[in-house]
Amino acid sequence: MPSQNSRLNFQADELKFRQIIVLNDRAQINKFVTCTLKPGFNELVLKNLPSCLIHDSLRVEGKGNAKIHDFNFKNELVLDEESELEHMEKIAELKNVMKQNASKLNELEDRKGILKRRLKSMNLIVAQIGPGIMKTQEREQTIEVNEVTFSNIDKFFDAYNQKAVALTDERRAIDIDIAKTKLTIQEARIEKNGHINCKNSNRLEKNVYITLEADAETLIELDLIYYVHSASWTPSYDIRVDIKNSKMNLSYFGKISQHTGEDWVDAPLVLSTAKPSVKGKIPDLGLLDVRLFEKRRCVQNISHRTASGVFDPFWTDYRPCAAAPPQELGVGEDSRSLDVVVASEVTQSALSTEFKILREATIPNSTDEHKVTIGIVNLNPQLVHQTVPSKNSSAFLTASAINTSDLAFLAGQASIYLDNAFIAKTYLKDVSPGERFDCSLGVDTGIRIEYKPAKKYHQQAGFINKQSTNVTEQTIVIKNTRANAPILITMKHHIPRSVDEKIKVNLITPTATPFNAGEESNNEVVLPSEGAKLNSLNNLEWTVKVAQNSSQTLLIKYTIDHPKDEKIEFQEKF
Repeated sequence: MPSQNSRLNFQADELKFRQIIVLNDRAQINKFVTCTLKPGFNELVLKNLPSCLIHDSLRVEGKGNAKIHDFNFKNELVLDEESELEHMEKIAELKNVMKQNASKLNELEDRKGILKRRLKSMNLIVAQIGPGIMKTQEREQTIEVNEVTFSNIDKFFDAYNQKAVALTDERRAIDIDIAKTKLTIQEARIEKNGHINCKNSNRLEKNVYITLEADAETLIELDLIYYVHSASWTPSYDIRVDIKNSKMNLSYFGKISQHTGEDWVDAPLVLSTAKPSVKGKIPDLGLLDVRLFEKRRCVQNISHRTASGVFDPFWTDYRPCAAAPPQELGVGEDSRSLDVVVASEVTQSALSTEFKILREATIPNSTDEHKVTIGIVNLNPQLVHQTVPSKNSSAFLTASAINTSDLAFLAGQASIYLDNAFIAKTYLKDVSPGERFDCSLGVDTGIRIEYKPAKKYHQQAGFINKQSTNVTEQTIVIKNTRANAPILITMKHHIPRSVDEKIKVNLITPTATPFNAGEESNNEVVLPSEGAKLNSLNNLEWTVKVAQNSSQTLLIKYTIDHPKDEKIEFQEKF
């Protein structure tokens, strides 16, 4: 067997990308290199791999007439003599700057001291003028005070003022120069220390050594596959709704962020929903003992309650977590039309979904997000009006659609456009193919809701067990000011639910269909029909059709019976 040895060196950032799979918190990088091996053993060195590389993820594959014996990953110190010489020259230059400015600073401090002493001497002279005259008078020496005397005094003080102002201005200028000089010295010291640290620190370089054996000179293709941190992607959407034509255009994007230390140039991208960081181990189940309850003081410690609010039998501090708000069902639609602009290939597996972007992309190394298109889906939504007048006297428009594409919509931010005008941002939940989703389009100003003051009155009945009856009448007027088409609108309103057998609630009008748990569990959602029904929270959902340029009045009436001497209270829970 030939024994000739050769060594080939490659810079990792110069290798081409075969594929990049971006996950929610990392990325799998697949690079390849084509090279010619000589007979015998060959060593390939791939230098300067990204610093955020996950060591255990590294693997090597190849094609060609050769054998891979082994590969080793090494963190190696890099000594750059040219860079070290540049640091030394810069350090010497900065030291000279500091020395020159130190001399300048000493000179400025000396000038400042001289000015300070001159000002002090002048102030002493001025301070002695008055006392000098008084002493002369005490010695009975006469001084003739006339206009000449005052003129000389004025001239003296004018000269003093001019000189004092000049000296003060000069001292202030020197103070400014001193501050600038000190700042220059400080900046030079910081920069010098930075170059000293760079010169003294040895850079670590991540390198891979691969040993291959070839029987003859041959051309091979080698793949290097590894994971890196500091890369992620999130879904986002642009949802455009055309009310006139009842059309919805959903643009599905993947926003990629990476600061791995290298640019991804012309890279084939795959966006994956796999989560390798999530542990897949089945949780252990311990032994659950039951014992007699021992009365003791309850100590509040919420750390002993599970995240879902489930009771831990070994602790007495149990407070149930608030229930999640119920999700309201949407309505049906005509889903005959399907138009998908494919920008990715979708691959489903047991644990994840992958979107292979059909066009190569360049994602530079930065903290900015870069958007790639996964797909564009055209849907036929059903536009639905809903109102909760006791909370808000507005009619809200909702587009309800079924995902008739093969794309799984992942939870993410969505920008909503109504008739090409941006109206709001919302959050889209996970939507599987064939599943319905709702998109709020905001308030429809063409629908007006009048919530009139409730009429309430009190009655008494019974001879032995006297009962009190509270009667509530609520009038709601819905007006459709649009001239083009009628609307179907669902009005939601409270109907109190009794939690005490002594309290009876009776809905007088409208006649409502009672809640049916079996129907609620059915996944088939149909277009709401006219009529009234009670939902799982005992709230009234009254759907009516209002013709164009017309109005409709809804009357809700219910009674509450309770013992005469008892008071009732209302509590709203979510």
